[in-house]
Amino acid sequence: MNPQAHPQSGAVQLLLVLTLVGLAALASAMVTRSVLSDMLGQRAAALSQQARLAAQAALATAEAELLSRYASQSDPLADLPSRSCPSEQAAPRWQCSTLPLSWPSLGQAPSRWTLQAWLSRDLLQAPHVVQLRASAQWPETGARTTQQVSLWVPSLAPAPSTPTSTTVVLGESLLNPLTTPCARTAWRQVLGDISPAQLQAWSHAQARNGLSADSQPPRSIWWVDSPADWQQPLGDASHPVLLVFSAQACALRCPSIASAARIHGTVYLDAGCSDDKVRGWQSGPIVGQLVVEAGLPDLAASPQISAQPSVRQAYALVWPAGIDAQRLQAVPGSRWEGP
Repeated sequence: MNPQAHPQSGAVQLLLVLTLVGLAALASAMVTRSVLSDMLGQRAAALSQQARLAAQAALATAEAELLSRYASQSDPLADLPSRSCPSEQAAPRWQCSTLPLSWPSLGQAPSRWTLQAWLSRDLLQAPHVVQLRASAQWPETGARTTQQVSLWVPSLAPAPSTPTSTTVVLGESLLNPLTTPCARTAWRQVLGDISPAQLQAWSHAQARNGLSADSQPPRSIWWVDSPADWQQPLGDASHPVLLVFSAQACALRCPSIASAARIHGTVYLDAGCSDDKVRGWQSGPIVGQLVVEAGLPDLAASPQISAQPSVRQAYALVWPAGIDAQRLQAVPGSRWEGP
């Protein structure tokens, strides 16, 4: 029997034990890591779900706030704080605003979640469509979710689907407009159910956002309350305008348009069914249509006006067939969620 066999056997056994201990420690570490990974994954999933629910609540609250504003204000987006627009929605064409709200409790300490809501809309081609976004973020954890929806809003009624083909559209003439209300038949024939308040709010929104005759793209809606004669040319074949001289501008006499001020679009004179307010009225070239809320027939022979049906694109917005344009509703398929 070899006397060195026992020490060698003990060394082998010790090495085996150390190996097994190492393997056990490695397995334990892997199990611990797996458990920690599962716990972190569950926590991340829980935070993500909480952020999603918080953003959904913020979006619903923002929709309710918009609904309240459109029910109680003639220009519900006028007083909203402005914010920078994303690159694909460049100002001044796009209005981007923050929607300040009071947020309900969402199951977390109020300081943990940062909740925001903001909106954007195209002031030239789609002021009746609002893109509404709401986000929830927990800065300490990085959890963040954004919810978005597009809404049809009752900011402007649809224009008549069939355009008028005449160059000059005349209303009625009243013997005593002061005692008999003017039915404004010329307005209804061209602009339909669009109200003066809606059109005035649209014009003011474009002006507030920086749209003008010289901006790119140029302003399309001009509501004028001043009685001074008009001196500025407006519009072109690609960017027709709607120029409205209001009842205030026409209180005594509707403003004339200077001979050098060529207007490409639609000109409306709110003479209140009084022929006297437009008698002797003069204008430079109008490429499009003249609409007069009076019955003076000799305007129809004016050589300064040439027909251009495409000028309707300045005010005739795209509304889906059969939609109720007097209430706020979501655009089908527009809801979106992202990080």
